[in-house]
Amino acid sequence: SVRWARRWTLVPEVLEQGQDDAHEWLVTVAIDASSAVDPRWAAEPESAVRAVGVGLRALHDALPVAECPWEWSTHQRIADAAERGTIVAEDLLQAPPIDRPVVCHGDACMPNTLLDADGRPTAFVDLAALGTADRWADIAVASMSTAWNFGPGWEDTLIVFTSDHGDFLGDHWLGEKEFLLEQAVGVPLIVRDPRAAADVTRGTVD
Repeated sequence: SVRWARRWTLVPEVLEQGQDDAHEWLVTVAIDASSAVDPRWAAEPESAVRAVGVGLRALHDALPVAECPWEWSTHQRIADAAERGTIVAEDLLQAPPIDRPVVCHGDACMPNTLLDADGRPTAFVDLAALGTADRWADIAVASMSTAWNFGPGWEDTLIVFTSDHGDFLGDHWLGEKEFLLEQAVGVPLIVRDPRAAADVTRGTVD
């Protein structure tokens, strides 16, 4: 998956991989960047959290869904959990509607995003579970990871997802944004307001 993703986004170049009865390993070329939970960025969590979000959006925009040979859908993740003996709660077995299909990282926790010296997202590591899914699968992991790594409080952040254009994604037999049709000129906007007063609007579309 790392070799595949490298055609469209920056990931470490793989030099060697292998496994034995007890271990698996992957040797890559070094990248001049550090994990988003490096002590440098742990001291500036606001910058790190923002960079991980920017990087994840860039990853989703860069990797082509139609060309991805792997799946990371809700159904697939539930099946994988069953194989490992994990019992999934009944209320989690029903997949929510797809918002936007993307090629997901598969483990978009903060340590797996690398930042350059200026705090910009530069590369991604640990792409073993990479595959197509709804973008919120990755967003959920990234969101939970902020609390694991930087403590509580980040759920009180106003989150806004938007774009400068849409994509056809198969509509009109087109892939991206070649013509000024509604799918291309309509700009998506998703806002997550953390205030209790906004609870009545959860899951609604205006």
